[in-house]
Amino acid sequence: LLGPAMAPTINPTKGNNIMQITLNSLSDYNAGRLIWKTFDLSGMDKEDYLLAISNWLASVDVKRGDGEVREEWNVADIEDIPHNFVGDYDLDDDFWAYKEALEASYLDEEVFAAAMAAGINIDRVEDSYRGQWDTDFDFAVDWFNEVCMHDVPDFLVGYIDYEAYARDLMDEFTESGGHYFYNC
Repeated sequence: LLGPAMAPTINPTKGNNIMQITLNSLSDYNAGRLIWKTFDLSGMDKEDYLLAISNWLASVDVKRGDGEVREEWNVADIEDIPHNFVGDYDLDDDFWAYKEALEASYLDEEVFAAAMAAGINIDRVEDSYRGQWDTDFDFAVDWFNEVCMHDVPDFLVGYIDYEAYARDLMDEFTESGGHYFYNC
């Protein structure tokens, strides 16, 4: 239940970040040669990514002509990919679920980062997200006004203890980086 005051802000710059990963040919790296390639992951799924790596390594084999078969790689650099999805040698399998959910969502990367920090499953981010506020108190006031105020007579409004309400309300919500998520 989101009212106009509580609707999530859609990031107008969403989509301007380009997820990229730079990989080294591992056998060349171990031999002291830096043979690397940067992959733009836009529009790629895991299968496309692995195929692109395979094609790149095969092209290095042909170009170098040294008879070596290159089959392994390591990560040299990343751009706009959360570090928790990157190992020394490749992307974590969970990255692809994250990427798919992010691309399909109207929410921006900051919301997904906050959700991951709060331990919220990627597939529950949109359903549980309530918006961004500076404090639990601000969240509670807005929530009360949107959800409960219609049931409170005007003469009682001044008696509402929003601080106590905020403490109780946070049993049902999780906050991470100013972003609020319903504990569903």
